Amino acid sequence: MSIAQKIPSYKMSCGNEAASSPAAATTPKNVVGDKTANNNAIKYVKVAVHFLLPSSGTVTQTLTYPDPITGATVTFNYQGAGNFTETSDGNGGSYTGYQFAEDLINNANAELSNNSVAYVKNPAYPSSYYNPPPSIPYRYLLVAVFFHRDDAMYNCNWCISQIHAKYDYMGSQVMDIYQAPNYAFGGGNLNGEALSLGGGDKALADDDYYTYITEKIKGSKWGLSAGIPGLLNHEAGHMLGLAHNWNEDDGCDDTVEGIIYKKKNPTDSLPCFDDYLNCWQYGEKPSGLCPNDPNPCLDWANVSNNIMDYNAAWPTHSYTPCQVDKIKKDLDANGTYVKSCTNNCAPPNAFFSMPKTLDYCNIGKSGVPFTPLAVNENTYSVLVSQSGKPPVKILGGAGQIGSFYDLAKYYKFLPNHTYTVSLQVDDANCKCLDQFSQQITIRECIGTDTEPPVYEIVVKNPFDHNIFINVDVARRGIMKFQLVNQLTASIDVLEEKIQIEAPSRYHYEYDTRHLPPGNYILQTIFDETLFSNNLLKIE
Repeated sequence: MSIAQKIPSYKMSCGNEAASSPAAATTPKNVVGDKTANNNAIKYVKVAVHFLLPSSGTVTQTLTYPDPITGATVTFNYQGAGNFTETSDGNGGSYTGYQFAEDLINNANAELSNNSVAYVKNPAYPSSYYNPPPSIPYRYLLVAVFFHRDDAMYNCNWCISQIHAKYDYMGSQVMDIYQAPNYAFGGGNLNGEALSLGGGDKALADDDYYTYITEKIKGSKWGLSAGIPGLLNHEAGHMLGLAHNWNEDDGCDDTVEGIIYKKKNPTDSLPCFDDYLNCWQYGEKPSGLCPNDPNPCLDWANVSNNIMDYNAAWPTHSYTPCQVDKIKKDLDANGTYVKSCTNNCAPPNAFFSMPKTLDYCNIGKSGVPFTPLAVNENTYSVLVSQSGKPPVKILGGAGQIGSFYDLAKYYKFLPNHTYTVSLQVDDANCKCLDQFSQQITIRECIGTDTEPPVYEIVVKNPFDHNIFINVDVARRGIMKFQLVNQLTASIDVLEEKIQIEAPSRYHYEYDTRHLPPGNYILQTIFDETLFSNNLLKIE
């Protein structure tokens, strides 16, 4: 506990959260860490990254950011998938969700491996207590990546409990990280929400996507400086037992709360009131500062770099000895989500994504897509087996496995058969083999290899102010919709590029109020195949 008492408050949503007003002092339980004990014993927290996406269509969002030279506000109208997908960044780029997930974890681990000395210290402790800072006792291990096309969850705000109840992966054995860009209304703000303070079932939601997009627009590559890994570490800190320290009783003596300042009341007729101050960065004026009051963030003594404050200190966040001790206690108490190997090695982990069913007639066009996601491996093997038969190794070798394979090039898959595909990875220096397996069923096809990629297109006809399109798609590919006016031959593109990831029925709706009445042709272009529907637009 620092010299000034802190406020008990346990709301775990973070980001644009309002500060609590000062309350009566309480007597917390002090927890002082031993910064020399087991500092080299790194434990690996298994994490799964989930990308929430709309079920179909294009997302539009107005983003703003300050010009890096002039400081003027720049506005950008985003159009895209609304999040990373299996094959793109959702905005015309080839950077995929799989790549982002790996980079997110690598960058967050880089910050964890470099704990910084605290800017703000409790004067009751000598400087040698904070410097050198303690080692942080955990890293993340990426074990799975998922993509969920679900309008209800994509549009659900500040509802980590509902999202987690639907898409939890392996219960208390894995920490789930939900990439939920709709948390960022206003575009590009870093917000997050943790499921709880500590506990065995661990989940959090971050809204990193539009921060990535704004960095992309500015021509820079996101990384530690963009704050995305720091947001993950902050929310994971809650799941590992850490509370905010600038406006809460976090149970640690060696963290320092924010100062008390006079905040402007939203109702001008009322006087300013006392509130806790958390400086986002040096020099930035706090929101709602009383008129004519000096800016307290011009004093470095009021600027924190602690991971559980709100600040722009990345990539130099600080964990105090007490906070490290709390993390160790949680790792020991809820060990099912922790993985370790001999010789203190970073554990290899096997995972991949592939369809669970495929039509035999489509294998000649699309193959048997296999997207590995393995980490920390230096040897790998891919095996295929049928019931009652020994597995056949079709790929393998030293080094890291690639990012995509067509397994039909390495194995003869037959119709009306179910196969088990397994990926094994290991680190030859640790002998810590990991395996992930999935079944795939190859169905008999009706028709030939020339069967079209789209089974059926159903359109409301005639249409008026809106056009409704239902499409049954047979395979992955790129789809486009456009309307051709039969009188003028003018073309109105409804959607330029839709990335179809799996066979399914997809629903689309477009505003057509700008089009005059008359006869039209709806052209659906799937890869290079054209489908046409004659339609009538009425008033």
